Amino acid sequence: MNTPYAAFSDDDSWWSPGSLARAADLLDAHPRLAALAARTLVGPQEKRDPICNAMANSPLVAEPGMPGPPVRGFLGCAVVIRRSAYLDAGGYNPRLRIGGEEELLAADLAAAGWVLVYVDEIIAHHYPSKIRDSVERRRSSTRNALWFAWLRRPLSTAARHTLLAARAALKDANVRDGLVQALRGLPWAIRHRRVLPRRVEEDLRLLDRERRLRALK
Repeated sequence: MNTPYAAFSDDDSWWSPGSLARAADLLDAHPRLAALAARTLVGPQEKRDPICNAMANSPLVAEPGMPGPPVRGFLGCAVVIRRSAYLDAGGYNPRLRIGGEEELLAADLAAAGWVLVYVDEIIAHHYPSKIRDSVERRRSSTRNALWFAWLRRPLSTAARHTLLAARAALKDANVRDGLVQALRGLPWAIRHRRVLPRRVEEDLRLLDRERRLRALK
């Protein structure tokens, strides 16, 4: 593939007409922009995915001139990405497979100095497959969240995330299975550990606080 940009989709998602052309125009206009997270409309009712509201109201400091609020994550089925940035960051880590795998890539892009934004006018449609294994997704999401913490976050933050997962595992068998999977990969995570730059970690801490506040509402 020699195109400068790539638009990701799953087998249960697609892009609105004109969205990809608009995304390409924005990436052309902003050379430091690595990824555009799109507005995602879910199911036949085309309901706005709640994560879009969180991205649209990002508490992170915006860089002047960029076409949307800054983000440190995206939905894998609703992102347009600069090919060179994706390759330089190593792409999606194949070990994570599916379930929160976007978080590691987004953090590595930000660590390399790239900008990631949410653009509401770019639209993806996602009609979740009825045959999706929600149990396995719960396990893999737990595992991947822990691996991300162990691979990139400071020890204190990684320890806090591990403790929270351990507490949840006492009541949820799927979280417990995910925790066990994560622990099996701990030696690998330690070997590949590379803590994020302070500026990126501060952004992630701010987003962690926002998520905790939303959970209390």
